Amino acid sequence: MAANIFILLFCGTMAWLIFHFQLRRSPSPIQIRRAIPFCLVLSLFLLFNALLAHVGRAGLAHIIHSAPVTTQGALEDDPKDNSVLLVGKISPENGHLYRNYVAYVDDTHLWSPTELLIELKDGVAIVDNDNYETRNWTYDTFRYLHLAANDPVVVIGHIQKGTYMLGSKKGKTSTTIQAEIIYAGSLEEVVDRAKSRITIPTVLVTVNLTASGVIILLPLFCWICTKKNTEVEIAELRTR
Repeated sequence: MAANIFILLFCGTMAWLIFHFQLRRSPSPIQIRRAIPFCLVLSLFLLFNALLAHVGRAGLAHIIHSAPVTTQGALEDDPKDNSVLLVGKISPENGHLYRNYVAYVDDTHLWSPTELLIELKDGVAIVDNDNYETRNWTYDTFRYLHLAANDPVVVIGHIQKGTYMLGSKKGKTSTTIQAEIIYAGSLEEVVDRAKSRITIPTVLVTVNLTASGVIILLPLFCWICTKKNTEVEIAELRTR
């Protein structure tokens, strides 16, 4: 959200400078035409910024309103590519990558197993990617973020379907998760966190859209004011 706020402030400052130095005092038609491209670019930046804020808001709304998946049966019943909010805990069956950490983030990047096992109420779900984002993971004394066995987690991602080619499950459908974000904590904690943060992107969407409309209409407003002032001056000259 910091980037959204920076873009908003930058575009607002540039629009104010254009207005203050070029459009504030009876600008000529040439000055107005010169300002139009700049106002158009700033307006497009703000529309893009509003889109980014909307994406962030949609992600938080998904956490708040989606029905959580807590069983392997429910996970397997969901269709391929369907978004999922998976609630479970880190399975003790996972190996340790460092100390007792199943996954961790050091000074370089995220270290995670190629198949991260999430224990559910009636089985195990598999996260089969290691490029997800981390949220609310615990720090250790070395400032490493980490997950350990039995830590509660909430996984946001998409369901992937495939077919086992070898072993006793050959020919059967496999169900895995392509994780986007893994939150450490209970579902209640994650939902409360999302509710406390959804107001900011909602406000940013509204403010960016409003500012975009104001900036794109700024040259038109100045042209109308200039035209009226010219008509008044002409009328005064005729009355003399």
